[in-house]
Amino acid sequence: MDFLDPGGIVVPEGSLALHRAKDLVAALRGPGALFASLIECRSSSATETVVFDVEVERPQVVANDIRKTERLAAVFVRDDDTCPDVLALRRDFPALQHQNQRFEELPRSLCLYDRPWSEIRITWTAPAFVERVRWWLKQAARDELHGGDQALEPFLLSWGQWLVLPPLNGASKDSESFLVTLPGGKEGRVFLAHDDEPGEVAAGVVRLVVVRFETPRQRHRVLPRIPRTLDDLNGLLRTDELDLLSKLRERLKNWPKEREPILQNRVILLIDLPKTRTDDGPVERVEHCAVFIDKPLVDLGVAIGVWTMQDGKRALLLVPDASKTGDDVPLSLLNVCHALTRDLAAVLNGHEAADGVKILAVGAGALGSHVAMNLARAGWGRWTVVDCDDLLPHNLARHAAGGAMVGCRKAAAMALEMNWVFRTPETASFIDADVLRPGAEGDRLAAAARGADLILDMSASVAVGRHLTRIEAPARRASLFLSPSGRDLVLLAEDKHRHVELDHLEMTYYTAVATDDRLEVHLNLRPDQVRYGLSCRDVSSRIAQDALATLGGIGGAAIRQLADDDQACIRIWRLDPLTLGVDALSIDVVPLERQTQGDWTLEVAPSLLRHVAGWREQRLPKETGGVLMGNVDHDRRTIYVMLALPSPPDSAEWPCHYIRGCEELRKRVDHHRERTAENLRYVGEWHSHPDGAATMRSGADLKVFSWIAEHTLAEGTPPVMLIAGERGRARIFVGLSENTPEELCPA
Repeated sequence: MDFLDPGGIVVPEGSLALHRAKDLVAALRGPGALFASLIECRSSSATETVVFDVEVERPQVVANDIRKTERLAAVFVRDDDTCPDVLALRRDFPALQHQNQRFEELPRSLCLYDRPWSEIRITWTAPAFVERVRWWLKQAARDELHGGDQALEPFLLSWGQWLVLPPLNGASKDSESFLVTLPGGKEGRVFLAHDDEPGEVAAGVVRLVVVRFETPRQRHRVLPRIPRTLDDLNGLLRTDELDLLSKLRERLKNWPKEREPILQNRVILLIDLPKTRTDDGPVERVEHCAVFIDKPLVDLGVAIGVWTMQDGKRALLLVPDASKTGDDVPLSLLNVCHALTRDLAAVLNGHEAADGVKILAVGAGALGSHVAMNLARAGWGRWTVVDCDDLLPHNLARHAAGGAMVGCRKAAAMALEMNWVFRTPETASFIDADVLRPGAEGDRLAAAARGADLILDMSASVAVGRHLTRIEAPARRASLFLSPSGRDLVLLAEDKHRHVELDHLEMTYYTAVATDDRLEVHLNLRPDQVRYGLSCRDVSSRIAQDALATLGGIGGAAIRQLADDDQACIRIWRLDPLTLGVDALSIDVVPLERQTQGDWTLEVAPSLLRHVAGWREQRLPKETGGVLMGNVDHDRRTIYVMLALPSPPDSAEWPCHYIRGCEELRKRVDHHRERTAENLRYVGEWHSHPDGAATMRSGADLKVFSWIAEHTLAEGTPPVMLIAGERGRARIFVGLSENTPEELCPA
């Protein structure tokens, strides 16, 4: 049998110095070596080699020419920084899948592992190594080396520079040229291909031209060797249907005059290789192979006999010079990868495909920038970002934008950052406007709202949130904000059909803050704010970037989940600064009862009606009462009645009369007011009527109502009185109108 020389000189096995080579010799000499035997040892200045035979476990009928006994060489490098190279020494050993590409075709190198040597070496042993070689040969004999679930084998492998391609779907393969830049200059490692010629490029950026071809379809395999020259590459790819050199000559011969200036650029050849898994199978993938030619395109044309140079000018040869085959045109292989697309980003983030949901995002501050950027990187959403603030230096402590954006508008900065992820303007646009006073941008803002699927408020502004609730648009609304401490993230989300609107959720949230012990310090302000300017408003909160990034990630995931959840929700995530754990809280959502009285709209919490009805039942046959807490929006003439407090202990209660006391009342009202950061406060009174009595105001009630009005109207707020009757019914009176409102009843 004819064997190839693995290199080095034959040496006694006892002279080996590398411990892995010595371990392999010991394993081959040991009692466990039943199917392998040592042949000889070799040594060179850089390597030590162990030559051995192995018996192969073969089927009766082999799919590939693997013999019963195969001779191999394990080549160990002295610095042990690469995996031992396993060479098949039989001269006619077949070219198969899962072989390493080398500059020399023979001897063929077996690819044993799919992990880096830095990981393999930790657990590498000589006996396991021998068995791995035997396993490779057994699988090769059965043509089962490549699993059906594995990606197709690459034709060309490279370990050097990279070429990043733009999306190529639908591109014309045989007539397209790209312009390539090397951002790192001549020492850069990453070439960026542009599907359109960029304008002015930065100083020091190297510009190249890509010439693109397509080959006929073929079964996946690794080319038997690494091509060194253009002639070599042409020989490896040549088929009856493809002569790369002829196609390149034809392309250069017909080079368009308008692209004359880029003839001085260096060259990248991009070759599209449609690959099949089997000889007659469908094309599963088009591999893009790229080689770099360190010559100007005009010199390449001369080197392959298309042009000749006369007086420093190129002249086309009528007949190409066939003697010039490119054997003097050296190549460098490039790793090819594709620019990130939204679909690929979605897959890399664990999702099936990108989602084109249209989002109008108001607020591009620290939280908003993280949420938007996280979702954009996942290929989720088509964004319109709205903000009117400038990005200032102190913002960089927590903002997702980079330092180069300081001085830009936040909305513009975020749209640019989001679009840079995919090198396309399709991900995000921006509107530089204050949503409360949009001015000239009003029409654009209104159009963006009408076209949105989700209007997302991340402004941390009550005024903005309530304004967004009322704008004319069919889109669902959601609000995402941090508590003052930066420890809690809050999501308020309407249902898909907007039966529960954002302001209702806001008030329900405040009610939970006032009554849920878990939220007792939720809205407490930190006293240690940082001043960054001279104005009284130039202050910023102390919130850790890591906390904001964590909660911003949760916020992005929560917004994404809304696409699969049609229900309204109030959710709070709390980050523990010591354990770094996150607790999730959920608050029940019930639509508020709405009434209109005069020019005021009344929004009443059903839970309040139930509590009042319960207290009334407990005190029967006597009357009872207490105070009402809520919020008054003077801008929209809306009163939210959210919370009722029970009768103070010093109240006077009789079957036909009630006088509300005041013991501990101010303390309780102040407690709820402070817990909610002034968002729930006193708005009126309630009392009950006995069974058989209507919920209309009596003469005594009118006197009390006048007393309430004296106090509330002095503050510019209309008086509110709730009268609770039997069967859970109640009637709420607002202002001094004599109109009789309809009764309310808890669900």
